[in-house]
Amino acid sequence: MKFENRLVVNAIEEKITSLRNEAKEVCEFDKEAYDIFYKDEIESLEKSLHSLNEEAMTVEDSIDNDIFFNSQLEEQEEEIDEDLEAWKLDQLNKDYKFGTNSWDL
Repeated sequence: MKFENRLVVNAIEEKITSLRNEAKEVCEFDKEAYDIFYKDEIESLEKSLHSLNEEAMTVEDSIDNDIFFNSQLEEQEEEIDEDLEAWKLDQLNKDYKFGTNSWDL
């Protein structure tokens, strides 16, 4: 998760906890006040938190895909390098066998 998102998530979680604690106190005395002042705000914050978590998962999936793609590219580069080295050795062997002694590639 991005650092900025983590800060926002932490702030939202703290706000939800604070509102819930405040709402518990109010709810003991006035259930209607809880419904009016706290319920909507807590639900809204929970939705924001859920959206941020979904965004974080999307970013993490994207990073995982990039890592996988990069590892595939690295493997292909290694194979190409190996093939190139084998081809160079093959060319050197052919040149040497035919007596051309052309070692410059």
